[in-house]
Amino acid sequence: MLSKLSENGKVLLAEKQGFYLATHGFPHEVAEELSALSAEIATIHERRSGLLINNMGLVSHAWAIVDAFGNSEVGFWPLFISNNRFVVAIYGIPHFNQPEFVSLVWALSIRYATQER
Repeated sequence: MLSKLSENGKVLLAEKQGFYLATHGFPHEVAEELSALSAEIATIHERRSGLLINNMGLVSHAWAIVDAFGNSEVGFWPLFISNNRFVVAIYGIPHFNQPEFVSLVWALSIRYATQER
């Protein structure tokens, strides 16, 4: 499912504490480091959200490591399901317009969304 979300098939799904739940295309060691990095990025984002949102008007939660031309090398895209935050780390150009992305969000929603009664 994850391989379709990137032009080169390198994708990782991590949870908020920095552990990866699934990966495709990354060696185990790289997946662990990217997962930890995604948690650290989220922490920095939370600490600096006042500056980013209030002072600069930047409301995005996504972060990227870019090349010299501004093209994303690795992007970190948050997914918020109920009170849970996940990160999809994508190496290269993301392809969110795929049925597999919808299936991923659906599966996470079924597993992690709280039932309101």
